[in-house]
Amino acid sequence: MPAPPAISEASRLLQTQAMTMHTQAPTQAPMTQQGVTAIPVNAKQALKVERKRRIEQVNADGKIDALKDMQELHALCLRARERCMSERALLRVGANIFILGDIHGQFQDLKKVLSILGLPPKRRYLFLGDYVDRGLNSLETITLLLAMKLRYPRRVYLLRMPNRFGKEDGSRIWTDFQHVFNVMPVSAIVGTRIFCAHGGISQELVDWKQFDRMVRPTDVTDVSLLTDLLWSDPCPTIEYYAESPRNVSQVFGSKAVDEFCMRMGIDMIVRGHQASKDGYETFFNNRCVTIFSAPHYTDMKNRGALMYVSTKLQCSIYCYSKAESPQLCQTIKL
Repeated sequence: MPAPPAISEASRLLQTQAMTMHTQAPTQAPMTQQGVTAIPVNAKQALKVERKRRIEQVNADGKIDALKDMQELHALCLRARERCMSERALLRVGANIFILGDIHGQFQDLKKVLSILGLPPKRRYLFLGDYVDRGLNSLETITLLLAMKLRYPRRVYLLRMPNRFGKEDGSRIWTDFQHVFNVMPVSAIVGTRIFCAHGGISQELVDWKQFDRMVRPTDVTDVSLLTDLLWSDPCPTIEYYAESPRNVSQVFGSKAVDEFCMRMGIDMIVRGHQASKDGYETFFNNRCVTIFSAPHYTDMKNRGALMYVSTKLQCSIYCYSKAESPQLCQTIKL
């Protein structure tokens, strides 16, 4: 899959101009006794002036292309924000869908997975958040995902994530992306029985109608239902809820999951938010599953993973590395 046109085209143009600048040379120059081209003083000066002119032209063209890219990204963010606002905070999505967890700006890995599985509209995708940050290509990653969302709004679904797009720098593009993130749907229900969120569950969630009362855009506060949905983690050593070592939100245990599933009428929780050696991890008799889709994340030698939910609600988990294609690792039947 090609990189976003606004980015790849600018890069190609600058590379072409730079190559032209370095490969063109004066013709019919005299030779010295040693066989090395001798350039007269006036020719040297002319070459110096020409080289400076070419460099200035490359810089000018680069700035123009960069401005065009910024304008395109701004327009992309405006349209994506409108699309996200048109969706409910709680998505209801049919089965026969691939679920991907954290990507963290690993653009090449995302492209590889999409090329193997197939692109929309052939396939349907639900992404659980953490699209950017830490990886080398956060801009390319989020640009591709937003473009896919706009092109195939009923085939691509993007959930809200807790983190920001890099460090706040006050730039227009930084603000544009934050405005998109702050209105994204918070959670999804797949096939009526699988609850999906970036982080996890909350004891404050007792009715799906609470999502309809969520105000968007909104920032994440220290203590709120939204914070739990984006930041909470499963903990196999506790039964209910406890403070999180992240110093934000909480961790939840086996009985908390059982009560949540019974209260909300679901069978499974699928979430991201945590790296795992195998790219996924199951908790509490497979009632909670973590999916992490960024292989070799930072200094880890982990695999990535994704989940496919069939029309019969059979959940197939596939694992992959940077060198291998997705391989079936586990199947969970609801």
